[in-house]
Amino acid sequence: MNKLKYSIIYALIFLLTFLGIQFLPLKIQAVNPPNNLKIFYTQIETDNQEQLQQIKRLGFDTVLPHYNLNETTDQMSQDFLANAAEVGLQVIFPSSHYPNQAQKFIDKIVAWNPRYQQIIIGWYMADEPEPSYNNIPPAELEKAYQSIKQSARNQGFEDTIYIGFSGLALSNPKQLNSLEAYKNAYDVALVNFYPIKQGESELGTSKNKYYLEGVEKMVIFTRRVYDLASKVQKPWIPVLQAFGKIPSKPDWKWRLPTKREFSAMLFQVMVPPFSHNVQRPAGVALWAYHRLLESENFTFQGDTGTKNWRDDVLGDVFLKQYVGTNASSILLNGTIKAQPIIADYLGIEAWLLEYNNQEYLVAANRSGIATRDDGLEKDIANNIDSYCPGTKNLVSDNWTEYRVVLIDCANKTLLVNAK
Repeated sequence: MNKLKYSIIYALIFLLTFLGIQFLPLKIQAVNPPNNLKIFYTQIETDNQEQLQQIKRLGFDTVLPHYNLNETTDQMSQDFLANAAEVGLQVIFPSSHYPNQAQKFIDKIVAWNPRYQQIIIGWYMADEPEPSYNNIPPAELEKAYQSIKQSARNQGFEDTIYIGFSGLALSNPKQLNSLEAYKNAYDVALVNFYPIKQGESELGTSKNKYYLEGVEKMVIFTRRVYDLASKVQKPWIPVLQAFGKIPSKPDWKWRLPTKREFSAMLFQVMVPPFSHNVQRPAGVALWAYHRLLESENFTFQGDTGTKNWRDDVLGDVFLKQYVGTNASSILLNGTIKAQPIIADYLGIEAWLLEYNNQEYLVAANRSGIATRDDGLEKDIANNIDSYCPGTKNLVSDNWTEYRVVLIDCANKTLLVNAK
């Protein structure tokens, strides 16, 4: 019956279009492929609208609920979608990688409320399918991919399919390139970046052979992910760590990033290596616990010395610098100019971006070593000033280990100063 209904609607739209009659779209279409998404990925309490309001307030436009459909009642899913719609958040909804289950669930959502078509922008089909984790063969996911897309289209939903991949697996060159191995089973890849572990000093590096432990090795891993994503030419989104230790799990090895570590993660990942053909991210996601949205009770999550992680870190770094200055749009969509201004000068890279007919300068210290030399700092500042006049005083101070700056050349202002 539903298929007949949509066939009639689409036939009417075709007729109206042919006759030159304008009409409103049936639903809000997501950007496909997505662009500049800001995703909060969490084990959210499905009936808690206040948590969703906090997510929206902190600058996120999309939420990805982390729960298993087989362990969740229909009422919980309805409550979550109703609250997300009320708050004004888009949703990437979890979907089974078993085709029949996915199709039945999509049919249910239409029956609950057709307006959910307006907020669901895609389906999260599988989490860490690699052989060393959940071991779901690519052929199985490719079959599910086609089935879910068809079911979504039949019911008038956005049909973008997301899969989450293990950063630790990707960081090991001896393991398969899962972005390529599963490329026919997803539209957008989510890649985990969880480098902050207990026992490590701030911005420290790990002796682990994998690239993904410690901020220094994360920066190396960042370049590898850009290379792998550019090879398959498919959208990808980094999933950054916004979680720490859990009292109920004493063996849990992660800790909550400090403000400096979170700044380094966010801007080092979102600032691409210099290349005109690099596959830049389609947005950014944060994996966090829902309790992170509460202001005063999150101190047990890590030895950061930050009492109010939500406002002091997410508020000051993500909301004010990444979202509030429009840095996200500039970094992800700005056109890279012809040549780098600084090409790996003591680990510092810098180049010009053009966005909305305006020039911006981005510079990043990739070395993990602070300059601590007045002469070098002046050289860097003068070099930047020659391309972005009147701005050397903005960047003449110490270039800390993973500092990233974004300068508005026309207005001579520092939009991002991640130190």
